Amino acid sequence: MVGNEFSDFFVTFAPEIKYFMIMNTNQYLWLTNLLRRNSELTFKQIAEYWEVANCNVKRSKLGEKTFYNWRTKIAEEYKIYIECRRNKYYYIANPRAIESRASLNWMLESVAVHESIAESESMKDRILLENIPSCYECLTRIMEAMKDGKLMSMSYEKFNSDKHIPPIRFAPMCVKMHQRRWYVLAKLVDKEPKDDDPSPFKKYGVLRVYALDRIKALYTLDKTFEFPQDFKPEDYFADFYGVFSNFDVPMERILLKVPAYQCDWVKTLPLHHSQRIVEEHEDYTIFEYKMRIMQDFCRAILYQGLDTEVLAPKSLRQEMAFIAEELNMTYHAE
Repeated sequence: MVGNEFSDFFVTFAPEIKYFMIMNTNQYLWLTNLLRRNSELTFKQIAEYWEVANCNVKRSKLGEKTFYNWRTKIAEEYKIYIECRRNKYYYIANPRAIESRASLNWMLESVAVHESIAESESMKDRILLENIPSCYECLTRIMEAMKDGKLMSMSYEKFNSDKHIPPIRFAPMCVKMHQRRWYVLAKLVDKEPKDDDPSPFKKYGVLRVYALDRIKALYTLDKTFEFPQDFKPEDYFADFYGVFSNFDVPMERILLKVPAYQCDWVKTLPLHHSQRIVEEHEDYTIFEYKMRIMQDFCRAILYQGLDTEVLAPKSLRQEMAFIAEELNMTYHAE
């Protein structure tokens, strides 16, 4: 992706993922994308595609031994198995292994888009991307530390705060994109969970989320940490809308009423992974969600404007009514 990550594309990188530089397109991902797009190809056809591939900078020819090595590495690195039929056509034997892994899907799609943009230089002014606050250096260094199991230290500055924050030592657990910003889930090295901490994840330590674009200085330390194999980053965020978490907040059953003209938008771009339809009528649909309600979810509902009505819980409905009244007063002020 030419300089920018795509916005609004959720992804959680677990530490087992190998370090990946978007600007240096990986041939293993290129081959996987090629077979995803074409279903099956002969070795000769694959070799022909490789000769003109954008990531083949040296315009090298693909030999059978190299091709075999690529297949082996793809199986080892990504658990994707490329097999050959008796008619000598190669194909991906387990395509569901790709669809079920958000991080791998994101990498593959990134490579595919990078290839398309690079091959369409004449149309660069017609390919419009949303800008994301620059954090490329922090992102790649954190991913490298995740791969190597290294602790890190950072200087951090909050928005709208003059309070000095001392250097933070942390173990990078995962990174996540949300609403055009990258965040890191950090296990704080110098803090221990409190006994009354309600988080079901406190056995892993004190976990905090930091925005990469607010990191002023970042260092990789010589000390290492061991990533807990039973910790799943997506589970940590599962009860929340975005990146902000507070396990003191109770789980709620949320019902949103969406008019018919907006239903397909919500169906194809769910607000949360728990989304499901509980009622469907000619004029509207009622969607259900289960999560801990934070301020960012309220903002997400506000973004929908009059296209979404909160039916439950009552507390959230009242909160939205209060916000609407405050907005009305603001815009009608003399």
